[in-house]
Amino acid sequence: MTERRNPLDGTPGTTVTAGNGGGDAWSTVVGGAMVYVASPTWSGPAAAVASTDTAGYLLRQVQNTGPVRAVGYVRVPVRLAATADVVLCRAYTAGGSSVVGAGVLLRGAGSAAPCLVLQTRGSGGYVERWTSATVPWDTWLRVELDTDPGTSPTTGSARLRWYLADSPVPTGDSGLVAGIDTAGTAGGYSDVRHGTVAGVVIDHVGVRDGTDAADAAPWPSNTAPTVTLPAAATVAAGTGWSLTAVAADDGAVVSHAWDVQRLDRTGTTAVSQGLTGTTGPTLAGDGTTTVPGSVLQVTCTVTDDGGLTGTSTTEVRVPTTGPGTVLATDGTGDPGWTVVGDAPSTGAALGDDDPTTKVLSPQVTTAVSTTRTWRLTPTMPREQVRLVAGQVTPTVPSGDQVTVELLRGTTVLATQTTTPTAPADVVLTVADALTTVGTDPPAWSDLSVRVTVQGT
Repeated sequence: MTERRNPLDGTPGTTVTAGNGGGDAWSTVVGGAMVYVASPTWSGPAAAVASTDTAGYLLRQVQNTGPVRAVGYVRVPVRLAATADVVLCRAYTAGGSSVVGAGVLLRGAGSAAPCLVLQTRGSGGYVERWTSATVPWDTWLRVELDTDPGTSPTTGSARLRWYLADSPVPTGDSGLVAGIDTAGTAGGYSDVRHGTVAGVVIDHVGVRDGTDAADAAPWPSNTAPTVTLPAAATVAAGTGWSLTAVAADDGAVVSHAWDVQRLDRTGTTAVSQGLTGTTGPTLAGDGTTTVPGSVLQVTCTVTDDGGLTGTSTTEVRVPTTGPGTVLATDGTGDPGWTVVGDAPSTGAALGDDDPTTKVLSPQVTTAVSTTRTWRLTPTMPREQVRLVAGQVTPTVPSGDQVTVELLRGTTVLATQTTTPTAPADVVLTVADALTTVGTDPPAWSDLSVRVTVQGT
């Protein structure tokens, strides 16, 4: 099997030629002049349209000597007032233009109910084999023509399927239409043509030919790009840093967008100063961005030439030489945890020295639990971790359990479980766990506290 594709990604405003679309899906441009346009496109920077009402088409010479399958793909948003049929795709046998094996027409271009027509032609002239239900205007369609000229005048076949953009399931399917009369011109197709007129835009066309072309898997539709960022880094306060995003896509990545949020004792702050490269693959921050005892959450979003996006997030962690406490965020986990007092967030309440400022868990019932986790300020290695007593005060009935844990990443370092008979403080003693944290600053940059209330 031979496969030829072309994304039609020429320079908008220029004329379409055989070699400037970015692929090899055709060898000649015939008929009315075709030009590249920047909008609308299915994907990539351009698509193609005829510059006049005179039909033009892209021709791919196949020139096979035996029975073949030829498959054509075209994506068509309709922006047309004309009423004449538009030839979207045709496969011609070796007899040339007077003998067509099969073709796809767009009919009713000026009506409210346009449709696609599967048409064949042999010695008896054109024969319409199948008509689709109404196709939508101003919507990208994928039209696939699968046809075989056969080995005798009546053994050819054709099949038309059309899809809404990238859907893997056809919206319309003619089924296999057998008995196509190719006027005795057996021996293969000579060329496949993708056509358009003024107002009909085509994008990403191609041809497969060879005896196994119809059995090949469909061409993949546009898939979202992926982007990978480096693992979390720990840097000293007041120093610069940089991150490079590595993106991959089945087409092309056309843009990078970065977002940086700083988590510290004052809450979450968008970092907009001290950054460079915010629209490129490498982002850098100077020393003004690395505040002691904070975590920079860095997110990169890439967009491909089909408009799909991929996102990745990493962290830049900045230890403090002072005592660590809980970051002033609402943490992660189950909803419903609230602040008692005037703290702006549950994390701020956990780190507040005022004993009347607390975190209140949701009420639990039998065999139901609720859990929430808060990050601790990155610190240098120390002899103790400050988990303030009297700040976690769930209101629970007798018999329910409250568990407080110290974690490094997902590893539990220390656990304290109590079964209060009345509202009470839960104090976690972590001194024995500190030797397992590690002696390097990175090990002290991903500590968190997790609180669980379990109904019994």
